[in-house]
Amino acid sequence: MEAIMKINSKVAPCEAACPAGIDVPRYVRQISEGLFSEALATIRERIPFPLVCGYACVHPCEAKCARAQYEGPVAIRMLKRVAAELGSNALVPAALEKTGKQVAVIGSG
Repeated sequence: MEAIMKINSKVAPCEAACPAGIDVPRYVRQISEGLFSEALATIRERIPFPLVCGYACVHPCEAKCARAQYEGPVAIRMLKRVAAELGSNALVPAALEKTGKQVAVIGSG
């Protein structure tokens, strides 16, 4: 049973090396698909200030990147910075059901 648990809980080397435990493969994949807001949401699952981390992180994850054996490691820290700069910080409000009531806004704002 213990051997089965080890197989199921295997993570990518870059994710294991990340001090914050960010799901690196997932947000890199989202960025490659142009989903910057989703990538930013993935990063924010673990850290509250991704832009600061994109600038100041010492990126130990890049040293453990599996792509290093082919063409070189992925620029994980820079991709985090790109997601933070291009992703939307706005929270998408949940859709509300219509109540059938009307409102009027009075004033000269």
